[in-house]
Amino acid sequence: MAKDRSKLKKAGQSLQVVSKAGAEAVLEPAASVRDSAGLSRRGFIAGAFGAGTAVALSSLAACSPTASSGPAEQNGAKAEGGSPDWLGAEPIITTVAETLECDVLVCGGGTGGLFAACAAAEDGAKVIVVEKSAFGGGIRHNIGSLNSRLQQEAGAVIDKEELLNDMYRYANGYCDPRLHRLWAEISGEMVDWYQDRIEERGEKLFFEADNTHSATRFKHYPTGHIPSWPADAEFAGIPVELNGKNVLGDYLISKGGEARFETSLVKLLKTGDKVTGAIVEDAKGYIQINASKGVVVATGGYAWNQDMLNALQPHTQKLYSLCIAVPGTIGD
Repeated sequence: MAKDRSKLKKAGQSLQVVSKAGAEAVLEPAASVRDSAGLSRRGFIAGAFGAGTAVALSSLAACSPTASSGPAEQNGAKAEGGSPDWLGAEPIITTVAETLECDVLVCGGGTGGLFAACAAAEDGAKVIVVEKSAFGGGIRHNIGSLNSRLQQEAGAVIDKEELLNDMYRYANGYCDPRLHRLWAEISGEMVDWYQDRIEERGEKLFFEADNTHSATRFKHYPTGHIPSWPADAEFAGIPVELNGKNVLGDYLISKGGEARFETSLVKLLKTGDKVTGAIVEDAKGYIQINASKGVVVATGGYAWNQDMLNALQPHTQKLYSLCIAVPGTIGD
């Protein structure tokens, strides 16, 4: 396989990677690849889960989305072949236009995906990011954490157990408290890392919280951090020279990572019960990407997919009147 050569381009506030596809190849079982530099728990897991992604490590069994309570099971009707009707039949791909090898494949170039990709590349992994849009999903402007440097400097003290209990209560139990606890334990370190990357580019990260907030029925927890560029500029279409997407995208490329835009996830590949890569699709056809150390699925939520909402969390359908999710969050 000819080595892919990618060029990073800046167009306003967006990043674009132009890739040259290889020749057509026949789809074969994923081959083993060399074992590259190991990934530390701090670098990979903090980067991945700190921003709320799902990781399918090569040493773990792959899981399909499931609901956390009974109502979803009642609504999860099966389509032909045994799959839920919102999922449909598994795609059958017989040929691919290109086969790539990497250590870590990240599906989704938004907040969770770019943090995870940067952390893995920083630890020495060969990383490929695939993103279905032309410029990525964007980085959230306000990022919450516990015990960041900025919080400690400001004297902000948050009782972790009290906050975790409130988060569970606010969600009425429709959550995974293990993920909340993981966030509480490592989010401060993640925000410290993000602050370093922002300052390398001449901008600042601010701790933004009202420590004098008066008590109400709902306790105020000072967790917010925002960068110095215009708030939500990339989501609002405001042209800026620098934003979170540029900061993380450029850092990923500087660490040897590769990003492929307008490239959609089609299906995950498994060897036995282990996820070993994925089939993705761009304008030139299907691409098989073998990932020796794991696959990070960070494709966003599914707030705009009513079928998935009805099947997996029907209770939310009765609890909201306005959806402000990022366009394109349809569960793919």
